[in-house]
This record gives sequence, structure tokens and C-alpha cells, in this order.
Amino acid sequence: MKGFRKLVVLGLISTVVLSACSTKGDEQQTQEPVSSTTPNEKIQFPLKESVTISVLHFNPTFDSEQFQKRVAVQDMFKETNIKLEYHISNAASAADRETFLKLALASGNYYDIILGVPDNVLSMYAASGAILPLEKYINDDITPNYMKAVKLRPQLKKVATDPSGHVYSMPIMIEVYQQWMENNFIINKSWLSKLGLKEPKTTDELYTVLKAFKEQDPNGNGIADEIPLTLIDEEAFAHLEAFMGSFGLAYKHGLNDGYTIIDNGKVEFAPIRPEYKEGIKFLRKLYTEGLLDKEVFTQKQANLSAKYQNAEDIVGSTVHKNTTSFKNPSHYSVIAPPAAPGRTPKVWVNPGVLGKRSSVVITKNNKYPEHTMALMDKYYNTQEFLKLNYSPLAYMDNGILKYKDLPAGAVYAAYGQENFFGGSWPGMVLEEDIGTKALVPPDTVQGTEYIPINKPYFAKDIWPRPQFTTEETEKLIQLRTDIFTFVKNMKAKFITDPKTNIDAEWDNYINSLKKMKLNEFLDIMQAAYDRYNAVK
Repeated sequence: MKGFRKLVVLGLISTVVLSACSTKGDEQQTQEPVSSTTPNEKIQFPLKESVTISVLHFNPTFDSEQFQKRVAVQDMFKETNIKLEYHISNAASAADRETFLKLALASGNYYDIILGVPDNVLSMYAASGAILPLEKYINDDITPNYMKAVKLRPQLKKVATDPSGHVYSMPIMIEVYQQWMENNFIINKSWLSKLGLKEPKTTDELYTVLKAFKEQDPNGNGIADEIPLTLIDEEAFAHLEAFMGSFGLAYKHGLNDGYTIIDNGKVEFAPIRPEYKEGIKFLRKLYTEGLLDKEVFTQKQANLSAKYQNAEDIVGSTVHKNTTSFKNPSHYSVIAPPAAPGRTPKVWVNPGVLGKRSSVVITKNNKYPEHTMALMDKYYNTQEFLKLNYSPLAYMDNGILKYKDLPAGAVYAAYGQENFFGGSWPGMVLEEDIGTKALVPPDTVQGTEYIPINKPYFAKDIWPRPQFTTEETEKLIQLRTDIFTFVKNMKAKFITDPKTNIDAEWDNYINSLKKMKLNEFLDIMQAAYDRYNAVK
């Protein structure tokens, strides 16, 4: 997301930054934080006296001085009298970042705040006492905005709570739904119009439309180059799994989601459900008749983009984030997922909309934990959070947050890097505040028109990506390698191999997954989900 960009980690480990992490001696490092307030003292901004808090931030493109010059960083100081003193590390990869943090932990030299602590290192820091559990600072005096937010969105507390029961990093939640609807069903409306066809409401009607796209030369070039439906197996925005929404399954593959769905509080594995089998059989029919792209299991994003960008339309339908990916975007429309017989369609929404850990932690070296928490709390307010993320474009007009146009010649991405706050800072944007307290952020306007189309089909119970213990993570890594590979291979076989009888092989397929300890995999996922729901 452009305005709410996630932390990116590139570059090399910087020993210079590591040695500069702190000038405090090791003896002082082991002490409890020395606070200038009591835990329940109210903090009013701007502070009467300035406070400086050091921040370690992983960023691939900016040095500390450049980051310090960002308008949003300066605005934060003016509004609060808290100066965030940034120290940038460009650790090259997740592995390098982990090594960097482990060295800092061992030496006792680390900053007051660290942005971008991965889960596997977070548990290590927590066990050592190097980072602070935040519960005692979460109250009506220090974090009044967050306390109000939790009453409105109880899941904030759930996503922030570690499996140990502690909160080590405050959550971030952005209810800008167009950012989380990754897989809209898109159809070539100009082809529909030319062939006198209506939007398909069911999969039977979709089949008829796809047949017409293949056989009636809708692009009018006299060549049978039309691709009625194109998808990519296990790709972020055009993935085959999204098509299963028509059959009542809203799920996603991958490490975070594991093909899981929630059914009446129970974690289940989508690829063994009857709905999945129905969807696979329908896709097999489309593939066999040349209505589904023959490259569905072999093409990459670059191949798909080339098809989208063909000067003359060749794509009839697909699943994707938006229509702007096409050469002729005005020819395409987002429609509701066509319903399979006897099924109610569902739309998968990225569970990030429920909130997630911000990855910002407070270390025991921080002398001002209350001030730091109060600073984070300031942004559990839609207007304040958007002001931070869109400074200096954001301004207030009669109680509504609005945005100026970019300066002439400015490019949004570059302008944001030079001015916006960046990073995964805690805070929230509430859906009900968009339009009433703040306009739609300027870089997220695209896709707002898709919300009323999809919202009636949003899955009510979605896998929320709960946190796992270290032991659970290690076991999941072992189990899912075989399970996921087998599902992927069998999916391709079921759809593309004409010799395969899906009905005849289905029981053997499920039994094979059970032998791979699918039940153990699901038990771990269920335990994490139950733990998530137990947080009150």
C-alpha cells in the first residue's frame, strides 16, 4: 500500500549503525527503564520539555539525515515536542536483519524503539527482557484513544497479543477495504456489449459467456486469440484460489493462510471440502474446452501483464486487484462472483483489514516508555493517522480531513518517500470515518467503486492470521512443505490431465493428505485460532 507502506528490508548489515546503537554502558543496559512519569500520569501534548527517543529503522533507500528531514517526522515533533532520532540500517535481507538484531541483543546496544522486529526475533527479545511488555502502559491515562478503539474494534487487542499473553507491539488497523480486496472478478464489458450478452450471475451463465468469448471473435480481428479466462496458480492478485469464491470458499494459499477457512469456529482445510471439489471439476471443464488459459499453471506475473497490456483486447475475464492493469481499462468491469449451483458466493478479503502487529517495539533502554506509548496512542484516531501518513498534503477543512494535489511534476511514490512518515507505525483508520471525518486517501481512490459490489459477499469468518509460538512455527514448517506441494501438484493434475478421474481419485487424495499429518497441521492452526479468540 503506497500511503501505508510496509517496512522493506534491503542492503547490507551496517556495523557502523550497530556500534552507534547506544553510548550507554552494559551495566546501565540491564536496568529497568527510568521513566520521567508514573505509569498512570496523563501526558499532554505538546510536552513542556522536549524528549528525544532514538529509533532503529530498517530502510533500503534513505540514510538517517534524509529520513529525519521528512515533513511528517518534523510535524510530529512540532505537535508533541517528542523528537524521534532516526538511525537507519539497510540490512540486506530478513536473515541479515535477524543477524543484526541478534548482535544488538547480545551486546546490549540497541535503541529506544526498533521498527521491523520479525516474529522469530521478537520472541528472543521478549525472553531476554530486552523489549518491554506494554500492558501496564495501556490505560485510560496513557492510551485513551486506544482504549476507545478497542471498544469499537475488539480484534485490535487480539491481533496485538502474543501467544505468551503479553503485548509487545501495538497494532495497526486500516479499514480502507479497497486496499484489502485483492481478487476482484473482472470481465470484459465491451465484449459483453458487442455480443449482446449480460453480466453472468451464475457459473452456468459464465460458462455460456466464456464459450461466446472463445467462438465469436469479440475483438474482431479474425484471429482465434481470445483467452476467455486467465488466472495464475498461487499468485497474489490473479490466483486460481480466488475463483473458488463462486463455490462458497474464501481462502488463500501460502504460509500466512495455509488454505484454511473458518466454519462455525472450526479451522478447516479448503482443498478437501466438497465445494473445492466442485470448483476443481468446473475449472477442469473450462480447461478441457479451451476456456481457461492453458498457461494457468506455468505463466508468471510478467506473462499475465503482457496479456493484460496487449494493444488489442485478448483477455475476456480474470481475477485481479483492479482494472488499471489493462491496456484498455475502460473495457473492463468488476462484477460480483458468479454463483455456483446451490452455493452462496464468498469474497476473500486480506485479513490485514482486521489489524496486525505494527512491528514497533519499545526496548528496556527507553527512559520514556509512557511518552512513547502516548505518542503511539495519538494515532488511534483516523484523522491523526491519515495526517501523519499524508503530510504535507493533508489539511483540515470544516472538520473534514482533505488532501491537496501533488506539486506540479511530482510523482506520488517519490513524493511520499520524501515527505510521508512511512513504516508500519501503530494507529488506525475506521471505515465509518471515511467520508465523514476524512476523505478517501488520494492514492487509494481507485477501487472504492468495488466495495458495494463485493461487500455483500465478504466472508464473515476469515482466517485472521493469529500468532504462533516458536514451537508451533517450527512444526508448521515441517508439515506444510509436503502438504502444500501435494495440493499444488494434485490441483494441476485434476484440472489439466485428461486421464485423471477426479471422482475416482478423490478418496485417495484425501487419505494421502491425512498420511502427511494434515490433522496435526489443523490442530496447530486451531490452537492458534482458539488462543486468538480467547483474548478479551
